Amino acid sequence: MLLKTFKILVSIALIIGLGHLYYQYTGNFRTDDILRADDQLLSFPELDKSEAEDIQRRMDQTFHYVGHGHQTYVFIGDDGETMLKLFMKNYVRSDWVRYLFPPLPPLRKWMLHTGENHRFRQQRLLNGYALCYARDKDNCGLLYFHFDQAAPISSIRVVDALGFTHDIPSDQAVFALQRKAVITKEVLHDLLSKGDTEGVREAVHKILSLYREQFEKGLVDRDRNFLENTGFVDGRPIRTDVGKVVLNDGSYTLEYEYGKIIDKRLSKWIKKHFPDLKEILLNS
Repeated sequence: MLLKTFKILVSIALIIGLGHLYYQYTGNFRTDDILRADDQLLSFPELDKSEAEDIQRRMDQTFHYVGHGHQTYVFIGDDGETMLKLFMKNYVRSDWVRYLFPPLPPLRKWMLHTGENHRFRQQRLLNGYALCYARDKDNCGLLYFHFDQAAPISSIRVVDALGFTHDIPSDQAVFALQRKAVITKEVLHDLLSKGDTEGVREAVHKILSLYREQFEKGLVDRDRNFLENTGFVDGRPIRTDVGKVVLNDGSYTLEYEYGKIIDKRLSKWIKKHFPDLKEILLNS
């Protein structure tokens, strides 16, 4: 009896484990889960001729799945420099259930944000991208944000993690094109691994300048996790995740933002991963 129970428990654990691996590898990507333009109401001005030609060229390639977040599926183009972000229609809750069970059918429907909470998160995400595209797209590496305007090309071709190809009508999907960047955490880790403390200071100074420029344009990122939400393209910093960018209502100061970045993020990360260098970096 005990042996039979043990085998059942092992089988259940194996199924759950395989489910987690599948979800982490594929993101459970399905075209039905992509946010459609008719789900919300936003509008943007049309691209000029040169911009439209550039976006058309970038869209006229195949994009390959590289990962997913809580709210987006991420692909990279054949050119190796253009990232495609497709926005999810539904968002999985970040609670203990998600870490215990993979958010796959039929469990998935019980693990999603619903009601006002879902609408708030979805609108916050779209507003963040819309604000940055309209006011600060260069500092965010945003090449294009498509909602309900006329698309430069009729469809987007993507290849999922399992190798299946999907042609998605671009006039129906909500998506963003963004420059590929090396995440700041990886840049700093590489520099510190080489003992290049001066390089770290320079990189951090560029990030702080990025936050200042955005702040001066009336925008604030309520997610200060700059280590993972910013990156570098040819030595220039950009903000890679803009889903929590909001208009500054006057309740934020630049000093407060810097404190959150340095004291709450950078100092803890350096103390954890490079404790021998913390005094050199944090007191200079």
